[in-house]
Amino acid sequence: LFLHGADAQVNYCCRNYPKISGVKTYFIGGSHDESHFKQDGHDVLKAIGEQRKDLIPLGYHGAHVNFGKVKVYLHHPVGGVPYARSYRMQKVIEQMSPQEKPHILLMGHLHIGCHLPQYRNVEGFQVPCFQAQTPYLKAKGLYPSLGCIVLEIRRSDLLPEGGFVSVKPEWIYYYNPLENDY
Repeated sequence: LFLHGADAQVNYCCRNYPKISGVKTYFIGGSHDESHFKQDGHDVLKAIGEQRKDLIPLGYHGAHVNFGKVKVYLHHPVGGVPYARSYRMQKVIEQMSPQEKPHILLMGHLHIGCHLPQYRNVEGFQVPCFQAQTPYLKAKGLYPSLGCIVLEIRRSDLLPEGGFVSVKPEWIYYYNPLENDY
């Protein structure tokens, strides 16, 4: 951490997260964000949403978002990196009830990119992160995937469930992180 305290971290996010006219970002919080709420009742997601109307908080650890009839689930699991990149994602998908199952799962927290195509009818993505290698990750011998993913989704209203026909991921990686950018 280079900024200490919830207010400093919220202000940094609001100042530095890209703002593009007409674009909204829907986001969830995870274990680190939730720690402020557990320690002192400060909801950093709500504070970000109040400062930036283009940043829409959806709660902690998971949220369903629909784009037309395409169902997306945002998930922030707890725990460390599994022995295989896709393992945690497979287990999450296997435990989803049929009525909760999305077309696309976007999973964060693990700081590694992975694509699990059409596993149990779910297109799964572990998204990279924007956080450089921390001392904790270094001690564990782990290096994060730095970057983001852009999904181009083609959908069809002709399908009975209204899902998508194809998804084309564009992985954007950064190979030279800012020093101590965590």
